[in-house]
This record gives sequence, structure tokens and C-alpha cells, in this order.
Amino acid sequence: MPLWATDGDSLVTAQDAVYGLKRPADNEADRTFAAGAVAIAPRLLLTAKHVAQAALASSDGKPVAFHGRDGSIVMATLLYESPVEDIAVFLTSSPLAHSLPLRCEAPVLGEEVTALGFPRGQPWMYLAGRVASSVPYESKEDGAWTVLDIAINPGSSGGPLLDRLGRIVGLPVAAFAIGVPAGFRMEMATQGIGYAVPGASLCDFLAPFAGWTRA
Repeated sequence: MPLWATDGDSLVTAQDAVYGLKRPADNEADRTFAAGAVAIAPRLLLTAKHVAQAALASSDGKPVAFHGRDGSIVMATLLYESPVEDIAVFLTSSPLAHSLPLRCEAPVLGEEVTALGFPRGQPWMYLAGRVASSVPYESKEDGAWTVLDIAINPGSSGGPLLDRLGRIVGLPVAAFAIGVPAGFRMEMATQGIGYAVPGASLCDFLAPFAGWTRA
């Protein structure tokens, strides 16, 4: 259960604002969830840039299908992606019923946060933890990231990082991994550390767009 949830309605509302992207496969049964996106306005879906680029590559540049928790499918086209940070926004072909507000102030050290996404293909899964450092991690290519004691996994990217009130305070984008010996090869072992684009960066990116809520 997410740390901020006080009742079932809060939980359902957050889930209903998050959409999943499925992996390409010959059979529908084999198409597991690969990443997420979160509705921030009636026609806007926010996600990570690396998620958007993978989705566009899989769709051959055509509109991308986003899957809702109720089984609905929403088609969307890329509206804009940041040239310097791991952020992108899609424009949907039809209005979205639910959206979440953004908190532009940075979460503080030790603050409880919850990542909602599709880790390892698990649909609409919550991973709870805290902000682990008061010093942002400086990515070489994608700006400063909030450091979390949450094990961000493949599939977590693009979903929202939420505070106790259900506001978006970040966008999970990466995990910390180290090489460990496995027989005669090295494998990447993910540790319990994750990274998210902070809410302030998201708000700056979204400033030119209308319809989203600053909380």
C-alpha cells in the first residue's frame, strides 16, 4: 500500500491516471507491460524521454497505444521531448478521465514517496520508500535526479513518483546497478537505489503547456 493513501478512493484515482505501454509481441498474451505514463491534463500524458523513444521506434512513428487500468486503449502522438532531460509529453486523441497534479517543490530528505508503475511487467504496482539524499545525483546527460531508496526496476520508468497527498513529485527514470561476477561473466545487480527527475524540472518543462495543475 502506498504510504500516502488514506482510503481506497485515493488509491484508485492514482491508478486510473497511470497508463501502460506494452512490449511488441506476436501474441497478445505475450505482450507484457514495458513502461508507464501519467495523465497530467485531459489530453496530456507525461513520461520519460527514453520511454517515448522506445515506444515510437516500436510503432514505426505511428500513434502510440497507451493502456488504461480499465482495459481502455488511448492513442497518442509525441507532442514534445526535452532536449536536455529525460522527459517527454504525449497528446492523446481523446480526453482522459483522470489526471494527477504536480508538486513543483522538491521533496525533502527522508520524505515518504511512492513509485507507481510496471516494474518487471507487473501492472500498476506500488513501490514505497523515501528520498535518500539531500544532494541530487548529477546525470551526465539528463540533468539532476532525486535519489530514492526504492529499487526502480525495468518497467518503472515513466510512471509517477507520488508524495503522501498523491501529487507528482518526480518521474522515475533509472536504477543504480553494479557489476557482480556470475560464473565467467559479469551481470548487473540492481541495488535498492533509484533515481527520478524532480518535480521542479517537470514543472519547468511543462510551463509552455496548458491544462495541468500545479499543487
